[in-house]
Amino acid sequence: MVKEYQILMLSLFIELELKLAEMYNLLAEIFSEESAFFKAHNREELQHAQWLEYFKDKVEKGEVLFNEDKTRTGTLKSFIANIQTILAEAKAGKLTIISALSL
Repeated sequence: MVKEYQILMLSLFIELELKLAEMYNLLAEIFSEESAFFKAHNREELQHAQWLEYFKDKVEKGEVLFNEDKTRTGTLKSFIANIQTILAEAKAGKLTIISALSL
């Protein structure tokens, strides 16, 4: 039987993938010389989000069960907050191409 925190975890994973896609899209706009690189990563993250949506739907219907193992919701929330900080820094023009590529 699916547990509420497992649905929350999947929702957080989807949110994370979408935030990463947003970050890569913004980096593609800021660093036009590396636009193709960042846009490719954007597309990958959007695909991951789609897969997770599909998986979440199957879990909610009881068709698939999973064991979350070592990942916790707090870890995901922290990662999402970190991506939001990176987005703010990028929008403020505080990222160099080297720091963006290191992400």
